[in-house]
Amino acid sequence: MSEDILIYPTDTVWGIGTSLKEREGPSQIRAIKKNPSVKPLSILFDSEKEFKKFVKIPNAWSSLSLNDLFGLELTLLLPASWWTGPAIDHVIGDSPLIGVRILSIPWVPKKAFPITTTSLNLVDMPPIVEESKAREFREKFCPQALFLSAPSSATLSGRSSTIIKINEDRVSLVREGNYAKKLIDFLKAAKIFQNFE
Repeated sequence: MSEDILIYPTDTVWGIGTSLKEREGPSQIRAIKKNPSVKPLSILFDSEKEFKKFVKIPNAWSSLSLNDLFGLELTLLLPASWWTGPAIDHVIGDSPLIGVRILSIPWVPKKAFPITTTSLNLVDMPPIVEESKAREFREKFCPQALFLSAPSSATLSGRSSTIIKINEDRVSLVREGNYAKKLIDFLKAAKIFQNFE
């Protein structure tokens, strides 16, 4: 197992990931999670500036504060055609969408970003929210992974992020998290998108 696998707390639940540069990382993570499918992983950026180096967003989004948006525990599903970075077939498979998050996590080395990321759990099991359970998972399933603790002041909401799919001018709520309604209201107020599902 690669020592490049990272286990870390996010704003929602514990995550597992690896630097986007590690092409074998996603398949290792899927194996750890006992996931037989090539389920796409998300890509985590540590800043809006970094995000914009890899994703070409429409000009109409210029008025949208991405930091405010992603600050509400959000994963966005965007058209894969918006991706301008290196090949990510190892991350998304043949999916036409990419899942992205922007989240500053000071306890994760900056050089690791962008990170391919997913929740720390076995497939079909609930995500992990307690550090002791995260340590148990590492010990049992991936002892060589780098375990990154958060300061004691850091809190996890305990609920997976809201997932919103954006395709052209259509917005769809895929998974409801803590701030789903606030996020939809935020996007409606931006007056960029015409259709909400």
